[in-house]
Amino acid sequence: MLGVGYGDGGVDPWQFTLPDGAKKDVGFFKLFLSTRPAFFESILQESPFAGYQGRGGRPKAPQPVDEETWGSQLVTVIQVEK
Repeated sequence: MLGVGYGDGGVDPWQFTLPDGAKKDVGFFKLFLSTRPAFFESILQESPFAGYQGRGGRPKAPQPVDEETWGSQLVTVIQVEK
């Protein structure tokens, strides 16, 4: 099992297991970051955080950004049975 996420985040970490009978598996994470709200309706998936109420408090006020930019990072995850 591969756990992603740790600490006092208020939710359980994501967990990935090998399919029955498999000795290894390959998967991918793609992280998108942007300086402005981004709309990803064309790749919409069910949220892993559905029903999460958060830890309370108020969100920090957004800081002004001089330009609009975005980026992404693709990470390959290889799981191998020990």
